[in-house]
Formats: sequence, structure tokens, C-alpha cells
Amino acid sequence: MPFWVYILMLPFSLAIFGSFSIYHPLSILWTTLFTLFYPLSILLHFIGFGDLFDRVLESFTQLSDSATQISLSYYYLALQIILSFVAIYKKAGMWILLVMSFGVFVYAILSL
Repeated sequence: MPFWVYILMLPFSLAIFGSFSIYHPLSILWTTLFTLFYPLSILLHFIGFGDLFDRVLESFTQLSDSATQISLSYYYLALQIILSFVAIYKKAGMWILLVMSFGVFVYAILSL
């Protein structure tokens, strides 16, 4: 599920913010891990070991923040929105939307 959500939201992210880095695809993994980390972190805080993951979390702040600017036109975004509504009623619309979004992902990776 996180993979498909990421792929379908990427064109919106690029059209609005325009930045892409090598860390973007890793957000799929981070989202999955966060669903385990968050309840575990709350439990650890209750039993007095809330600082157990501090060093790991602090290491994420040391990652480089280099990003590539990728501009996606608002016309493409409008097409994505229209296809999103079509996909509610037609399965073919969903497949076209997935292929287009995956194409944006490949384009973004190759632009790095």
C-alpha cells in the first residue's frame, strides 16, 4: 500500500514543491517502519526507556539534503486530477494513472 500511495502522490509533490532527492523513494520504507516505531516508542517512554532510539533518529538529521529541482507542469497535474476522477468509475483510468505516475518516478530517478 505505501508504494502505490507514494507513486500516485509523487506527481502532486513534484508539481507543488518541485524537489526530488534520492531519499524520496526511501519514504516508502520509512512509512512502513514508522507504523512499528511509533507505538513501540510510546511504550518505551512509559517504561522509562524513551531515549533508546535517540542516536538513530539523530543520525537522520546528518543526512545530506541535496535535491534536484524537477518541474512538473500544472497541466500535467490537471491531467492527473482528471484521471483520478475517471479512475473512480473506470479501472482503465487507474491503470493509466499508475503508468503515468510510475513514468514520473522513473523520470525523477533518471534526473538525479
